[in-house]
Amino acid sequence: MKKILAIAAALAVFVGLAAAPAASAQDLGAVPGRTQVAIQYTDGTRAGTANAHESRPALSLSKLYLGYWVLKYGAPEDKAQVFEMIRVSHDGIASNLDARYPQAIPAIIRDYQLGDTRYGAVPCLVDTLTLAQNGPENARDHHAEEHLHR
Repeated sequence: MKKILAIAAALAVFVGLAAAPAASAQDLGAVPGRTQVAIQYTDGTRAGTANAHESRPALSLSKLYLGYWVLKYGAPEDKAQVFEMIRVSHDGIASNLDARYPQAIPAIIRDYQLGDTRYGAVPCLVDTLTLAQNGPENARDHHAEEHLHR
C-alpha cells in the first residue's frame, strides 16, 4: 500500500510539473511610465524598460517607512489609507500622511539604525540601469536640483 501511495504521489508531482505553464518573456515596453526595471545577467546581457537610464529618488521606499510607522502609531483613519498608498505607490496619500506625521520616517531611520538613509532633500540620484550594471556600491551619482522625499 505504501508503495502504491509513493508511486501515486510521484506521478502527481510529475503530472503537475508537466502541466505547469512555460515561462514567457514579458514585454518591458508595456509597464507603466513611472516603473523602471533593469536587469543584468551574469553573462553581461542587459535588459530593461525604455526609462531604465532615468534618475529618480527612492520615493517608494520612503512610502514603506511611512506606512510602517502609520500602521504602528497612526490614527485609524490614516491606517486605512496605507494599503492603497503602497498598492499603487500613491504620492498624494504619501504627501498627506507625511505632512500629518513628519516624525514618522525619521523615527524609522533612527529605530532601525539606517545610517546611510536620509530624509528630506535628496541632492543626488541614481538610475536603475547603473545599479543593475555596477551594484549599489559603485552606482553613478546624478546630481540634480533638490528633490523631495516627501
